Amino acid sequence: GERRRRLEAGIRQLLRKGVCNGRALSCVIGHLTWAFLARRPLLSVLWQCYRFARLLGRRVGPLWPEVRAELAASADLLCLAEASLRREWATGSCGGKVVLASDASPTGGGVVHTEVTEEELAGLAEHVEHRGGELTQLVEEQDATVRQAHLAGPHRPAPPAHQRRRR
Repeated sequence: GERRRRLEAGIRQLLRKGVCNGRALSCVIGHLTWAFLARRPLLSVLWQCYRFARLLGRRVGPLWPEVRAELAASADLLCLAEASLRREWATGSCGGKVVLASDASPTGGGVVHTEVTEEELAGLAEHVEHRGGELTQLVEEQDATVRQAHLAGPHRPAPPAHQRRRR
């Protein structure tokens, strides 16, 4: 809603100015990345923007034509960067609810899907709850484990016994 409108207005103003430094564009890219996570394929629009930001760093320079095109396209596509967690579940060919999972790496990506039973869906619902558009973990043991890990400091695996210092 409002956040996307402000981001679009900011991008349009940047396009009118026509100049930017790499760090400022990195900030805009960060906001676009956050918005585009709802529709991850939109992230592919920003390739030249990343190059511009990396190459210019703190220096100011005119936006390359490719960067201007990517920013204009991103501003136009922001309206697609939303997802509703209140939508009905998709139904598979066997009548079960369809669950999707996706992931990507520098060398590839993948998407899998499966139909789940009502019992499996109920088990999934035990782990997540919808609150104000965000997914929140509910399992208290996991929360306690995470809090304990943060209290203990950064996680570093213990060195092998022969490498430990003696006090």
